[in-house]
Amino acid sequence: LAVEITGNLRLIIWVAFLLEVLRSAANAITNKRIFLFSYAAIFTLFVISIGVEVFGRINDIDAPHIFTYLYDLLLVTFGLILTEQLYRNTAQDKRWSIKFLCISVGLMFAYDLYMYSHATLFEGIDRSLWNARGYVNMVIMPLLAVSIARNPTWSFRMFVSRQVVFYSTGLIAIGIYMTLMAIGGYYVQIFGGEWGQEAQVVFLVGAIIILFVIMSSGALRAKARMFMSKHFYENKYDYREEWMGFVQKLSHIDSPRYLKEQILQTVAMIMHSRGSILYLRNEEKYQCVSAWNTDYCEQSFDVNSSLAEFLNNREWIIDVNEYRTHPENYDGFDLPEEFYAINAWLIVPLKHYYELIGFIILLEPFVKMQINWEDRDLLKAIGKQVSSYVAFMMASDSLAEAEKFSAFNRLSAYVVHDMKNSVAQLDLIVKNADRHKDNPEFIADSFMTVANVVDRMKRMLNQFKRMDMHKSEACRVDVNNVLRRIETKCADGKPQPRIQLLEAPVYVYVEADRFENVIEHMVSNAQDATSDDGRIEIRVLGKNNEVCIEIEDTGCGMTSEFISNHLFKPFDTTKGNAGMGVGVFEANEFVKYYGGQLNVKSEPGVGTTFSILLPIYNEEVSFESKAG
Repeated sequence: LAVEITGNLRLIIWVAFLLEVLRSAANAITNKRIFLFSYAAIFTLFVISIGVEVFGRINDIDAPHIFTYLYDLLLVTFGLILTEQLYRNTAQDKRWSIKFLCISVGLMFAYDLYMYSHATLFEGIDRSLWNARGYVNMVIMPLLAVSIARNPTWSFRMFVSRQVVFYSTGLIAIGIYMTLMAIGGYYVQIFGGEWGQEAQVVFLVGAIIILFVIMSSGALRAKARMFMSKHFYENKYDYREEWMGFVQKLSHIDSPRYLKEQILQTVAMIMHSRGSILYLRNEEKYQCVSAWNTDYCEQSFDVNSSLAEFLNNREWIIDVNEYRTHPENYDGFDLPEEFYAINAWLIVPLKHYYELIGFIILLEPFVKMQINWEDRDLLKAIGKQVSSYVAFMMASDSLAEAEKFSAFNRLSAYVVHDMKNSVAQLDLIVKNADRHKDNPEFIADSFMTVANVVDRMKRMLNQFKRMDMHKSEACRVDVNNVLRRIETKCADGKPQPRIQLLEAPVYVYVEADRFENVIEHMVSNAQDATSDDGRIEIRVLGKNNEVCIEIEDTGCGMTSEFISNHLFKPFDTTKGNAGMGVGVFEANEFVKYYGGQLNVKSEPGVGTTFSILLPIYNEEVSFESKAG
């Protein structure tokens, strides 16, 4: 019964389709009552035929089958008449568009007419005719496809999501693949001789493994999505789905520390890129702060570089492949050679209001593709959204840093109070020394007081280790003498530093005490990070008009991510409660204040090298011209 109902519904749908096409094909038939009467008659007869069929099955009567066949004959005949009327009432110059439709549908109805006529005469459907019916319908499909292509107005306003199409197509492909493998396994069993059964099992298991490998291939999935977007949809992207998915992924991040990596991963997956790199502005440079599925880039770019100015002024999506073939399209822009080495593909600017806060580098995609205006528009919209997230993250970091400085100031007030108490205790000893210096009890109590003060000062120094908040006046400082004193101070620690000085004295114009504290702090950090059997070397090199102080250790080293995001930030330390995390920050600020630069190179498990570059002191050149 279910087969007969679905077969009748199939014929009804085709008849209804022909009625609608006929009504819009020409003005020869304009009476809507005819169409309404036709629909009503078809539906009524359908209900009657189903009712008679159900009645016959309940009462075990075979005769009602004839009525169902007669109803099918009526529908088929009506369909042939509609096909003929459609061709007749279509204008002569437009018949080319419905020619293949009339041929294919007419052939389908003619075959059904013969089949149901045969069933009416012999009181049953011939199985061979019924089985061949599917192949007949398959033969007419190309003709229907041509007709649909020639008549785009026949499209229905029905939305099928890309996900449904993608997974449905995938299931169909899997079904075809498994069918072919089953056929192959069948022939393996036939021609395998004595080992047929075992060979068939091995063959099918291998086929399943290959299927899983293909299904897990990112490149193949990207090609499939690209093919369907190009050939099945008017637009390349489902913008609503892409936008909602992008915002949802960024809105469900538990910690801001994962925001940058999630941004890179999401943008790369939208464009089917193999990896991505994020550059953000840090003072006067754009530095790599995060990377997904690739290595960090040590190359930085000045804010006045051609790359930064081009992205800031044009706000273009830079296509590296297009730049290679048509560099004239990017007038005034020189692509850095480093981008070729990392297989860069697209560069997306991140502009917040009127400022370029960074850019994203997308690496080569899984499948070769040419980007068009849809790709560029989508990336520009995503770039605007990412800029808002990044700007908010940077503002949050600045606010958190300000709050930490406020807490630091409050802590300083407690330290000052503690120091005043210590000074008062020592002052009391000094005042009573002349009067009780010969009293053994006074001397014993004095030593206990001094020991207590020393312990208290050590605790404070552990928190503010080698920090001098007071800024003295700058003067000429001999670098060699400073390093000799630091070598003596740090000789008790392990490993002991070894220094290599220049033969002639070299001078810099800095605050002497702070300069010595900065170098001593960095050497102490190197000792903390290096095992006792390691090595620490301090070298002084002359470079043009600059002196370079290198502090190299063979300690645990640091990752590129830690150097970019944590090393030069205050209160961000790996020592836990043992440190305040302001030493390197203070050193960097000190060096920059006097016109120098602090660089670091490190590799986990190998070691770290800090390089301090400062202008060599020249009495003929004022300090302002150096430090300004």
